[in-house]
Amino acid sequence: MTDTGLSMPSGTSVLPAIQAMRGIAALAVLIHHLGQYAGLRFSAGWLLPGSGLLWSGVDVFFVLSGFLMTWSSFEKSDAVRNSVAFLIGRAGRIYPPYWAALILTLVIAHAIPRAMPEETVCPVLCQVSLMPFSGKPLLGPAWTLSYEVIFYLIFSALLLLPRKTRLFALGGWTLIVLVSGLFLPPSNEPSIVHLALAPLPLEFLMGAWIAIALQGASRFTNLPSLLGAGALMLIGAAYFNLASHGLQGRAAEWLRVGLVGLPAATIVFILASFDVTRSVALSRIFRWAGDRSYSLYLVHWPVVVGTSWIVRQYLGVNVSSALAFVVVGLGVSLGLSAFMYRYIERPSHRLAKTVSQRIHAWPDRY
Repeated sequence: MTDTGLSMPSGTSVLPAIQAMRGIAALAVLIHHLGQYAGLRFSAGWLLPGSGLLWSGVDVFFVLSGFLMTWSSFEKSDAVRNSVAFLIGRAGRIYPPYWAALILTLVIAHAIPRAMPEETVCPVLCQVSLMPFSGKPLLGPAWTLSYEVIFYLIFSALLLLPRKTRLFALGGWTLIVLVSGLFLPPSNEPSIVHLALAPLPLEFLMGAWIAIALQGASRFTNLPSLLGAGALMLIGAAYFNLASHGLQGRAAEWLRVGLVGLPAATIVFILASFDVTRSVALSRIFRWAGDRSYSLYLVHWPVVVGTSWIVRQYLGVNVSSALAFVVVGLGVSLGLSAFMYRYIERPSHRLAKTVSQRIHAWPDRY
């Protein structure tokens, strides 16, 4: 038992159901973009029915991120070393695969510039650092990583506090985010303030509170409720697609958090409860997808954008070419994600983990 009254269940450093959910969420976002570009390039989005709802995998990722960070780091002692090790570990996990996917996107943008969306991209510093600036990142999914980076920075500041006060600080952060929606003016331009206090960070915070609830022995392992939460999330995504048109800034984000974020948090809570209360047997395919989920999340977007344009140019606009695009885009995305995981993500993660462990091992006088 720790100073805050929370305890980490033994033997649960690996959470199989949560790992499987990471893979499912990444595949969902991939299928969403395959369906999106099948519609944009070939007028054949119907080939992947329901794919327009699967952007909700992003919200699952947000909740999972908040959960995993709190589960693994919130109760560690040695505040300064814990905070520094946390930041180094997250930087080693986030940036090298992102930079590799960004380079691939730059190659595609240079080779076939007309394949890229016609958007105003943010400056080079924004592209490299993931810090928010005016304009959009070149790599489509990178906007979500900007939220991740801001969350990590604030979370690392919480880790500098004594363990007894971290819980109160997390509660204060949650309250500030809730209240800020009533007072801060809406904005469609990204900024550090927006990414820290906009409604979407509530999804990270939901994950954090789920971890704390589980460490405090709260459990819920009802399978029908899990299926119901999944259905509610997809229904919420469908309603959001219809109702969000015309909404700007915080209004759209509040709607998203309510319709999709809350069911996503329920899914994570139930899956994590399964992990800490029973032995979950994870099939090889789910383990494979979960391990490579981040690489797949990054690399699929330039693959989808590039292959959709190439297939259209060579095969024309018809059902056969759309089907060929879906098959090729899926296969190349999975193959490249496996390559990136093996040669970039896993080595960089191991290096960052080694550095973090050495930081934790620093003598007390440092």
